[in-house]
Amino acid sequence: MTRSSKPNTTRSLRTARRCETCPPGCDPRMPAKTREELTSDGYNVYPKKVEMLLDELPGVEESAVIGVPHPDFGEAVVAVIVPRKGAALAEQEVIAQLNNRLANYKLPKRVHVVAELPRKFMGKVQKNVLRDTFGPA
Repeated sequence: MTRSSKPNTTRSLRTARRCETCPPGCDPRMPAKTREELTSDGYNVYPKKVEMLLDELPGVEESAVIGVPHPDFGEAVVAVIVPRKGAALAEQEVIAQLNNRLANYKLPKRVHVVAELPRKFMGKVQKNVLRDTFGPA
């Protein structure tokens, strides 16, 4: 059998990319988990799916779902909601309404009601600010 004399350019390109993007001490073979997904009790939770159900609830104007460190679950699902004008929302009411519509690992462990969600200048919700504000569960 003869080996191809064609150089493996993919390998060299991949190595060059690693050097540019990985900070010192980083393992380039382990990709970072995207912040759009969180792991609760070993299961993947996609915040957008939970947010869509939260937004359908009566009295909810908009919502954001974040993962915060938790000693038992790895990450706990935390919902931050903005109520509609004149609506009064309680944490236990929101969780009870989602109870039949979501699996237990996707249910928010905490629900925080805020006047408005922090946004970037382009309108995207700043979930990192929410994670810092509402911290560990």
